[in-house]
Amino acid sequence: MIMSAVPHETALLSEPPTPALPVLLTYTQVADYLGVHTRTVTRLVASGELTAVCLSGGTRRITESAVVEMLERAEVAR
Repeated sequence: MIMSAVPHETALLSEPPTPALPVLLTYTQVADYLGVHTRTVTRLVASGELTAVCLSGGTRRITESAVVEMLERAEVAR
């Protein structure tokens, strides 16, 4: 009986790929990308125009997809 040198290799290839985790951005990173002040990002989150996630210790981050969705909504509204 011949066994593969890497028996789990076949199993890994047959499993569907794991979806990528979302990129989490700081308020400063989002502000730099949008060309606005961090207070503007804070206001966008407070108004609900931009969604932030709350991590442990009260740290907040914004997903890359939330920024893209906000920009897409802004384009449609034009």
